[in-house]
Amino acid sequence: MRSEVSQIRRNLAPFDFQYLAIEPHSKTFYPGVDPWECLRLDGNIAAEYDGHRHIILDDDAREIPPILKPVFAQTAVFNTPKAYGIILKGPVPREIYSALRAFSLTQKGFMSRQVNDEDLERAIPIIQLLKKIGIKDDTAFHGLFPSADGRTYALLPPSTTCKYHGRKGRVRNHSSQLPTCNHAPKKNSQHEWVARTW
Repeated sequence: MRSEVSQIRRNLAPFDFQYLAIEPHSKTFYPGVDPWECLRLDGNIAAEYDGHRHIILDDDAREIPPILKPVFAQTAVFNTPKAYGIILKGPVPREIYSALRAFSLTQKGFMSRQVNDEDLERAIPIIQLLKKIGIKDDTAFHGLFPSADGRTYALLPPSTTCKYHGRKGRVRNHSSQLPTCNHAPKKNSQHEWVARTW
């Protein structure tokens, strides 16, 4: 496995990500654990929020929308259990960032002084377009906004998670460490593990 980890490290080197160790078959991060050692021990690995140097989008549309075909042709894209992860270079233009930030805050229940009405109005057509191309909510923008604990991240290849992870309830409530999947369509179903691939 050490040689495989070396190859993965070489593949990811051009991005110059900040990495996090992630629990095996899960999306839960391990503070204080070396990400490469975690990967060697069959754990997962993620790119952490890096102040907008990179934005990783979750696109949940299996069929590539025509508007995204030129992006896919020129951008690092990897397969995920739902569809695709798209790695973009930051930063995001200020007017787009402020609109998406206003939308994100309203999704979390914040209003009044924290949300500018003009930013929120500007966000509406942006969000409508993003939904049409499979980018469905503010959590699809990994690396755009820091989370409250500073741990915003996106899993990278070859991380493995269940196909049903997050489909019924919160991602953190998935039974990754048990044999049965509590997010599967049928009760008492087994997990369907899927590795992210380039």
